[in-house]
Amino acid sequence: MTTSELLQASGTIFCDGAIRGSGAHIYHPSAKRSIIVTAAHVLYDSRAEKAFIKCWYRANNARFTALPFAQVSGQINTVDHQDAVQRSENDLVFVALSRKLSSPQIHLSTTPIVFSKGPKATSLNLVGYHAATERMQIATHCKTLVTPYFYNQKLVLHNCPTGPGASGGPLIDLDTQTLVAVHGGTLLIEHRAGGKTQPWTELQIHQGRAIDRQVHIQLDDFIAQLP
Repeated sequence: MTTSELLQASGTIFCDGAIRGSGAHIYHPSAKRSIIVTAAHVLYDSRAEKAFIKCWYRANNARFTALPFAQVSGQINTVDHQDAVQRSENDLVFVALSRKLSSPQIHLSTTPIVFSKGPKATSLNLVGYHAATERMQIATHCKTLVTPYFYNQKLVLHNCPTGPGASGGPLIDLDTQTLVAVHGGTLLIEHRAGGKTQPWTELQIHQGRAIDRQVHIQLDDFIAQLP
């Protein structure tokens, strides 16, 4: 996809009067409505401990493209009742919009991402809302990461620059131009760098929910039950 197409295929999630995060317009052969994927916590009001009441999707954050949500895959009511890793593993949701969008669509990856170190790491783009410019932007030429202190096959660790509003944005594999993960936020990993006798230290690392078979099944089930 071109830079323009990638920006048009991504957008912001606007809930209860404010931009809460980012999302992506994804492709599915049998979808009668436009389907958006984002992070589940983007739709959750942590202060009120409940889902936001009214949400819209804005393609490329353009107000005139705003479409209301018609249906969401699952109840957004358990985000604060799990540990950080469990939240990250479940931090993905699909949204059916009220009607079809004319903007481009991003294909979900059908091949699990391969984790590797150094120059063999997967090159990524992260598309997300940039609060300072109030626009969608693409963080280019970042990569997947591997750390000996943490591994989870459902999560993609990465070094893409992020900021407020980027949660829910698509992580794009530069080689395949497919969506390989949905950015969720930052994990705080405690570890002992020098062995058991050394003090605990903290490592902050960005993560996203990987697109795997479980996610594809979730999407198929969601689309099958749409009216």
